[in-house]
Amino acid sequence: MEPSSSNTGALIRSAFASTPYPGDDRLVTDDGGRDPETRDVAKMLSGQRWDQVSLDTLRARAESLPLLTPEAFRYYLPAYMLGVFEHWNDVDVVRDSVLYNLTPPNERSGRKWEFFRTRADQFTPSEGAAIASFLRFMSDRYQADWAASGMTPPTDRVAPALRYWDTPR
Repeated sequence: MEPSSSNTGALIRSAFASTPYPGDDRLVTDDGGRDPETRDVAKMLSGQRWDQVSLDTLRARAESLPLLTPEAFRYYLPAYMLGVFEHWNDVDVVRDSVLYNLTPPNERSGRKWEFFRTRADQFTPSEGAAIASFLRFMSDRYQADWAASGMTPPTDRVAPALRYWDTPR
């Protein structure tokens, strides 16, 4: 039985409850301290549990997921997913950022694929199932939003990500 979107939040919380904190020195990719955004992200997240990240922080750092190390991406992804799940109408670009970072590139080779794969391969089966449940929620929600406006969505933007995360690895 597939989890319904009504229990997606609980599934995310449960799956990521014991995900290890990467350590303050493993939060962001090493840029030698040159990038002020990377420094700000590291400072903002240092010592902070994923389940304590505020909605304001998510909105302020909506597009910062690529700056995180793979370990930090795994650790903080549930904060972003829960932000979208619980505050759909208030997160704006956070939705697109999370979806983009969970969608594999079309080409299954090269730099973009390696970047994606390095991150995706570290999730446990239960974390992957929570991600798939979250993506089903996103797909349902996008469909409902389009239907409420009396229109049909032009494409299913979530489908490529959901195909990847719904497939056992």
